[in-house]
Amino acid sequence: MKKAKFYFKPEISCSRFELVLPSRFLQHYEILSPFDFHKLARILPRHISFQTLNEKKLVRRLDRMGIRGNRKREILRSVAGMDGQLWAILRYLRHEVELSNTRRLLDEHPMNREAVKALKLWAAQWPTRPTRLT
Repeated sequence: MKKAKFYFKPEISCSRFELVLPSRFLQHYEILSPFDFHKLARILPRHISFQTLNEKKLVRRLDRMGIRGNRKREILRSVAGMDGQLWAILRYLRHEVELSNTRRLLDEHPMNREAVKALKLWAAQWPTRPTRLT
């Protein structure tokens, strides 16, 4: 229902986060005009979460499954080779390693708190009704 892109933008030397929210999503949350956009600050934290793989949790999980030696090193090397691409890592662990509940291997990234603060600041500045030009 929603899509997100996160990438480095060299022109501004910063990372950029873009959200694509289809009209069905917006209508569901009664965001019917640009003057309703301030509602997104309350809604989006339930839909967006930045996560990182906790390698210690992964190692413990592999140990509990009885995966040791060369196979364990191969799995950890494959995960490291995916260069932090979280969905690819989780897909690999689910399908190739046959781990279930792979989200338990994730930790919340501190960026979540920063994103919520930024959303609240943005929402406070967003107009909630038309204003007259002077």
